[in-house]
Amino acid sequence: MTSEKTAPTNPGPLRSRTILQVQIRKAHALVRGRRQDGAKPAIIGLVRFAALLGPIYAAAARDDPWADWWLIKVERLLDEGGRLVRRAFHAADGYRHLAVSREDVRQGTARGQRARETLGELPQEVLEGTLRAEHAPAIGRLESEPIADAPAWSEDDREDLESKKSGAAGRC
Repeated sequence: MTSEKTAPTNPGPLRSRTILQVQIRKAHALVRGRRQDGAKPAIIGLVRFAALLGPIYAAAARDDPWADWWLIKVERLLDEGGRLVRRAFHAADGYRHLAVSREDVRQGTARGQRARETLGELPQEVLEGTLRAEHAPAIGRLESEPIADAPAWSEDDREDLESKKSGAAGRC
């Protein structure tokens, strides 16, 4: 416990701990990056990007016009890239798990018909299984694991939101 004499006059920095589980190699490369390895060029990830940006930001605070220019260029690229990333994130939003398989579609079962009505038509190569995402799991690999639609909010999100609401109500 701090006394009034030792209590800081300004609040300290916010501290939190975040755990990010990255399960796709490309996403991992975006966060962690990659060192140059033979013919493969280095990839600057989010961690290295933040480390590179820190001194530029500090120099801009000291009135360095080149640092300002670099920040402007980075900001413009982030604005452009941000739109693409948000579009990619949004693309996952339209999927609904309907417990359907390619066999259901081939046989014209009720599940197959419902999936077509709900999610639309697919390219023939996808139906045949000859066109798949580069990082798709092997078919049948996860059959024993239950599949649930992604929740709008996780329990941790709900608890955080509730604690913020109750904290804000107590300050009013």
